[in-house]
Amino acid sequence: MRLSLEKGFTLPELMISTFVLVVAVAGVIGVLGKMTLLSELNRETTLATQHGQSILEVLKNADFTGLETAINNQEWNYSSAELSAAPFNFTVLADETVDTAVLTSGSSLHIVVTVQWQMRTGLSRLLTLETLRTDW
Repeated sequence: MRLSLEKGFTLPELMISTFVLVVAVAGVIGVLGKMTLLSELNRETTLATQHGQSILEVLKNADFTGLETAINNQEWNYSSAELSAAPFNFTVLADETVDTAVLTSGSSLHIVVTVQWQMRTGLSRLLTLETLRTDW
């Protein structure tokens, strides 16, 4: 009877442990990729919300007389180039546009501001903010 005095791991044990390690690392890399995309989405949604709120603030302080006509004539719609210039000077998102519409008119205007942009992944995103503006 021969006793083996060699110590260490066998080839099948090394192959199994390497496989388990590769699967674990691949899972971590996948999670990190998803976290990056979610972080980017959160950042862009925050910027879009800030841009929409800024437009709503300007609308809130605008003269009520003729406001509905100006919105309907698309005077309150903005492209990326317009948003990055004065008076806004925003850090714009890819292909960002801001569209403004009036849903109900009269002495009380239901105003909707829609911010649309393109994510790096190619997905088109849309954010809508609404407010009521009265002539009081």
